[in-house]
This record gives sequence, C-alpha cells and structure tokens, in this order.
Amino acid sequence: ADESGTHDKAGSLPQSEVVVMAGYAGKKESWIKFIRNWNAVLNKYGVTRLHFTQLQFASNIVKGGGSVRQKGNPYRGWSKHQCEDFLLDCAKVAAAGSRLPVGADFDTRRYSRSQFPEQLRMENPHAGAVWMFYESALEQIKAKWPNARGPITFCFDQTDDPKWQIALQTVHGSFRRVYEKVLPRIGGITFGDSRDSEYYGLQAADLLAGRLRQLTRLILNYDPAQDVPMSELDRILFGKFGVTNMREVLLHRSGS
Repeated sequence: ADESGTHDKAGSLPQSEVVVMAGYAGKKESWIKFIRNWNAVLNKYGVTRLHFTQLQFASNIVKGGGSVRQKGNPYRGWSKHQCEDFLLDCAKVAAAGSRLPVGADFDTRRYSRSQFPEQLRMENPHAGAVWMFYESALEQIKAKWPNARGPITFCFDQTDDPKWQIALQTVHGSFRRVYEKVLPRIGGITFGDSRDSEYYGLQAADLLAGRLRQLTRLILNYDPAQDVPMSELDRILFGKFGVTNMREVLLHRSGS
C-alpha cells in the first residue's frame, strides 16, 4: 500500500487537504505474474519506476506546450503520448487478474478545523488514514475471499518519517491483536523500496493512491467536480466493477 497527500498534517498546504492510502490485495501467485508484466512495461519505456505525481507533473507541462525541467524527474523529455501511454500500460498491469484494489481516504483539513476537545485529538491525524485503511482493506478482503485464512502481510513504501513508522506499526499491531482469534489472520508488516522488483506492487499502489486522491478531492469539493465522461485510466482501474460513468467511479473509488 502507499499514501498520497501527507505533506501537511493540518491540511493547509495545497494538495494536502485529503490523505489517501491505497494498494492491491492478492494471493502470492498473482504477484509473481504481476512482477514479470510490470517489469516488461518499465523496460519498454526505459525507466525504473512509475511515480504518479512526477508523471502527472510532466504530463501537464507537455500538454501546455512546455518541457519538463524538473531535476530528477524521470520523465524529462517525454511527449504527451509517452506520458499517457506509460500510465495506461501500467494501469492495465495493475488492474489485471484477481487482485483487489483497497483503500480509504481521510479529510485532513476538515479534521484539523473541527471542534474536537484537545484531549481527544490525534497528535498525527494521518494515523486516522492508516486506521481507516486497515479497517476498509480487511472488510473488502473478507468480502472477496470469505474463506481466506491468511496470514496477510502488509507492505508499505519505506519511510524515514518516525511519526509514519509509529502510526503504521501501532495500527498494524492493534488489528493483529483483534484478528488473533478470527479470520483472516494478519501476518507481518514490511517496508520496501518500490524500485526493487520484489516491491513493484508499491508502484501500482502509488498509481492507485494518486488517482483515488484526485477523485476524492472531487467528491469532497476541494476541486471543482466536472460532469465529464470517464477517462480511459478510470475505465482500466475500475471497469471490472461495472461502472459506466464518473459518478459511479466516485462512488466506487476504493473498489467497494
């Protein structure tokens, strides 16, 4: 799983109003095929990773007739079509097979401006997003695989932020204790480098989390909602749920 929109715990900075945590759940054999196919896409475009925010930045620049000058952006020099084709090729691999998109969102700005008593406030509001992600993910996993016994391993992008590490470890431990006597069992928690082939799933999670945050910003009115046809990206990511228009995509934005 990966997160998007966590650069300001008050939700005051641009694009920080909403936090999304999302990723894919799947059985071990499905990830073996995924890694092979994802690697093929990366090799096709000559890059080592998909980074949704950097790709969107590059895409927006070239659509406006400019060129990407951002240092470290792996998509410098790409055309509009290269950006679009790479994104869609990655989405096709992410959405293929029986893997389940799971996710949850948290309105950071609304929480920070609420009138909760001080003693009830979370020191790190983003921990709320982690808790909601675990709760939502486990409900969706149980619905899809009611007889799954686990153990389920949760994998997150590596982070040096001690508050994020504490939030993830604390929430994981809490849910692991709750599920000690019920199925599915919860296994360990791991952190990986998304450029390592073993953790390519984190790149797919980044794609999903980035797109879900865009959709969540629409549904929570942080961005002006537009009555537009479904994008090709949304057809690929959410088409298996039978959605036919943008309103349905927003309602099913986390695979429920």
